[in-house]
Amino acid sequence: MLFAIFAAFVVWIVLLVAALKAKDFDLAIAILILGIIVANLPLWASIIAVVAFAIGYFVIKNAIQ
Repeated sequence: MLFAIFAAFVVWIVLLVAALKAKDFDLAIAILILGIIVANLPLWASIIAVVAFAIGYFVIKNAIQ
C-alpha cells in the first residue's frame, strides 16, 4: 500500500512538471487541485475522480479550440 501511495505521488509530480514544461498553466493548476482532492479520497473514489478529470479536461480543451 505504501508503494502505491509513493507511485501515485511520483506520477502526480511527473504530470505537474510535464504541464509546466509545456507552459500549460491551466492544466498545472488543475493537476494541483486534483492532487489535493484525490489525497483525501479512498482509492476507488480517487480512480473515478482521475478518470472524470481526464475526460472533462479533454472535452473542455477541445470545445475551446
